[in-house]
Amino acid sequence: PLSRYRLPAKLYFGANPGEGLLGPSRTLAPSRLDMRRLGKRNKGGRAGRSVAKLTLDPFFAFRAGTFLAMPFYSLMLAAPKWKVTLSVLSNLWYLTPFAIMYGFLLKQSWRPDFFQLLLPGSLERWNEGVQFVPTLDGIMELLTGANSMSSVWIHVLLADLMMARHIYLEKHGKRKDPSLSGVPIKHTLILCFMFGPLGMLSHAVTVAIVNMLKARKLKAA
Repeated sequence: PLSRYRLPAKLYFGANPGEGLLGPSRTLAPSRLDMRRLGKRNKGGRAGRSVAKLTLDPFFAFRAGTFLAMPFYSLMLAAPKWKVTLSVLSNLWYLTPFAIMYGFLLKQSWRPDFFQLLLPGSLERWNEGVQFVPTLDGIMELLTGANSMSSVWIHVLLADLMMARHIYLEKHGKRKDPSLSGVPIKHTLILCFMFGPLGMLSHAVTVAIVNMLKARKLKAA
């Protein structure tokens, strides 16, 4: 008889409640496998929503980034020849906290018109001048808000730290430059902490002056 076959629940309909075209309607209980799959799906959905809700306070990130950068400068200035200093600065994993904070802040400051503000232009207006070039007005608009400003601060901190690290490893790293022997770098590292480009300029000027003095000594000898 037809009652032996499992038919989809949608086939059971009729004029009388509980009465279907093919006889009294039956409740089709889901199997254990279906329940397990549904449970896993719900857990996955909850986990995904929890990850999506993770946020980072931009004011905390601003302070944390600043204080995280200080120990590296302290090591380079106070103990440049220490094995721990060289080991830490030779490995790029120390950048991980900065990168994670930057990623969160970038996500939180994201806006639909990001690329329109960053690279304004149109292919239809190619004859009116150069298109898709950043403008100061667009960048200023992008940097409104605590998340955007904090992300820029983390970006600058990391760039300055990388400049200081480059100069430090040139002087004390395993592949140090012999020509930098006798070249002081502490004043350069201090400048790099907040003024990275000026720190690089300071290093170039210091190297030039030291080399000039060395050349004069050789001539005098």
